[in-house]
Amino acid sequence: MYPGPTGAPENHKKGFCSDGVRSKPPNNKPSNYFPQWPQPEGVFSATSNGTTFNPVPFLAAVREMYLKVVVGGASASEAMEYEAFAEMLHTRTSVRADGAILFKLYPEFTVASCPAELVVKEDESGDSYLSVDCLRND
Repeated sequence: MYPGPTGAPENHKKGFCSDGVRSKPPNNKPSNYFPQWPQPEGVFSATSNGTTFNPVPFLAAVREMYLKVVVGGASASEAMEYEAFAEMLHTRTSVRADGAILFKLYPEFTVASCPAELVVKEDESGDSYLSVDCLRND
C-alpha cells in the first residue's frame, strides 16, 4: 500500500487510492458517498481540481462489462473485477417513464468533456445524470 518509507513521495495520502482519487468520505457523509473501489481504469481520475468522472471510459466500461458478463465469455475472475463497478451502476442508475436510462453523477466530481446531449440536468432536483441508453431494451 505504501511502497516507500514514511513521507516518501511515492506513497499516497491516507483516504486516497493510489491513483489519487479520494476513497473515504468527509466526516458528515454516509459511507456510500463515494463509489466502492476498485473501479475500471480511467472511469475516475485525480486532477489538481479534485476528482474527475470520465464519461467516455465509463460508457466503454459499461459496454465491456455487458459483453463479458451478460452476453458471456467472462471468466469468474473477470466477472469479479466488475463487482464494485456493477454495484455503483446499480445504485446510481434509474429508468425514467419514457425508457431513458440515467446514471446519477456525483456532484462532488468534475465531469470530463463528453457530448453535451449525454448529460441530463433534472429541473426539480438539480441533479445531473449521464444518459446510459446503450442499456435500453428496445
